Amino acid sequence: MIHIGLTILLWLTAGQGVIGHDIEVVWEKGYLHEDSSFHFGFGIGAGDLNGDEYIDIAASFHYLDTVIEHRYVGGVLIFLGGEVMDTLPDITIWTHEQVGGSPHILVMDINDDGVADLMAGNQGASKVVIYFGPLVDSQEVDAWMTDEELRTMGMGASLANAGDVNTDGWEDLIVGSPYSRYGDVGGAAYIYFGGPGFGSGEHDPDVIIAGHGGGFGWQVGGGGDFNADGFDDVIVGAPSANSIYIYFGGDPMDTVEDVNFYDQEAHFLAETTIDLLAKDKGAHAVFGSELWPSGSATRPGKAYVLFGGEDYDNIPDLEIIGRTDSSHLTLGGASSAGDSDHDGRDDFILGAPVEYRQVGDEWWRGATYFYRGGNVIDDVFDGWLEGEGKEEEPGWSLAPAGDFDDDGRSEFLVSSYVAYPITRVWLCKFTGVGVEEKEDIDKGLQLELSAAVTRDAVRFYYDKPTNKEASLTIYDVSGALVRRYRDLTESSVEWDLRDDQGRRVPSGVYTARLDIKDGGATARKVVVLR
Repeated sequence: MIHIGLTILLWLTAGQGVIGHDIEVVWEKGYLHEDSSFHFGFGIGAGDLNGDEYIDIAASFHYLDTVIEHRYVGGVLIFLGGEVMDTLPDITIWTHEQVGGSPHILVMDINDDGVADLMAGNQGASKVVIYFGPLVDSQEVDAWMTDEELRTMGMGASLANAGDVNTDGWEDLIVGSPYSRYGDVGGAAYIYFGGPGFGSGEHDPDVIIAGHGGGFGWQVGGGGDFNADGFDDVIVGAPSANSIYIYFGGDPMDTVEDVNFYDQEAHFLAETTIDLLAKDKGAHAVFGSELWPSGSATRPGKAYVLFGGEDYDNIPDLEIIGRTDSSHLTLGGASSAGDSDHDGRDDFILGAPVEYRQVGDEWWRGATYFYRGGNVIDDVFDGWLEGEGKEEEPGWSLAPAGDFDDDGRSEFLVSSYVAYPITRVWLCKFTGVGVEEKEDIDKGLQLELSAAVTRDAVRFYYDKPTNKEASLTIYDVSGALVRRYRDLTESSVEWDLRDDQGRRVPSGVYTARLDIKDGGATARKVVVLR
């Protein structure tokens, strides 16, 4: 929470580099560089890192030190928020122990002192270091975790806020370590309990989740209660095994997977960011495969959403395929955007940084897609950010940013750390009410969802000639008839989420079709959450 609305000053390098569609760029930082491996924005995050109650932005980088040791040196730049936020870095943290690349970073208040802390990890160093807030320039390490016994390298390949997995009232940290070994088992994820007792020095994990091989731990996520039992849960990816695993929190928390999803066609599933989206009656798991479908000459990529709740299962409730054959959707990850539309539920973003689109005589590259996460969601994006030109590539890294301007809507961060010669970080705000989400059979007709959607009903609004008969038919994903409303005379109809026999329909994707006698038809998909 911040005090007042934030004034934004933009530092532009040849323009913002992106065009927003129902997405506004409210802050942007770019670096023109000669080193194509500079990777500014490899890791991104936000939180109050200096204790002034304004949200700050953290972005990691690395560069080739040719003066001293001819090696890559990693660090994190901190841009402090306030009544006026400029684009000059205020604090630089040098993570000298990074090996081979930019640090993965996470911003969270692990010691619950009211000020966010900065965590940095890199699998090359097999170590995670923590800098307690309030941060100061060139701050030294306060706490750390290492991976020494029965290990190889890999700890710190991914970091995430695990939420409160043991319901002690404090947020916990999960760390991925894909090359750890416990006997013949490859990969691990470590959970560290947060709270006032989390002090300086070295920390041992409170929970060790031994992996299943296949790069288990390459990505980790958390912060949502998937099975709606009151404990937050965690998700772990094993990309070489095309698998994700969900582990339920508890007191104590066991280390047996509770949900496993595998897709043979989803090559390197969960190689990039994965997440749990906070919902009031069961979190959603979101993840993807940028190389889907396996063995194909095209690479549209695919994102998957598993709906949580008391009646959870391991069957995807929503699948989102990239817009083009070159999309590689989720190459930049699948991440929560926070509650960006002020409905009390996490929304999500998907990165497609190498997606090509032809604009006139030019080819533009890169996109980030935004999806609202309310009671009813579908596979049509509600806003998007497109790269303006072939060298921008927005969407390589994604992260929620919190509510910068205190309007009740969370912003989110997008970076283009691989782009050359300019790498950028954008702070973005969702400004729309949703991209028009209908499949037009007759463009003279309209069928859309009301903004007032409840958990027990969906109201459809439509336009029709006053002298024409109309009917609305609901089909399930297999095409089977679920419910039909005939002889409609009003301009709207409410579906009570029951079939023609009065039974409540399960979670899933449904198609609503409006037919006008002698006048055509129109349809749209909706997703029902239970």
